[in-house]
Amino acid sequence: MSGFKKWFFIVSMCIIVIGFLLFTLRMIDSLYTGTGFQDEEDLLKKAMEMREKYEKYKEVKEQYQKKYGSEEQILKKYGGKEKILEKLQGR
Repeated sequence: MSGFKKWFFIVSMCIIVIGFLLFTLRMIDSLYTGTGFQDEEDLLKKAMEMREKYEKYKEVKEQYQKKYGSEEQILKKYGGKEKILEKLQGR
């Protein structure tokens, strides 16, 4: 039984040391690259940026649909996806 305890202790210590080393390397990497562990303000800022990009995308999509019509209308006008692909490949 003492042999099992010895090996269990050695293996568990190795796992703990390797985990600590990986965590330390990740922290060092995040310092140099500027990525990795972030606080709530950074995450909130990124979420707001993504929200603004999504709002801009919706505006552009609406303008495009006003100018050219919806996707269904475009497909009906040009005969469906297959015909559009044939025309594009024929060029």
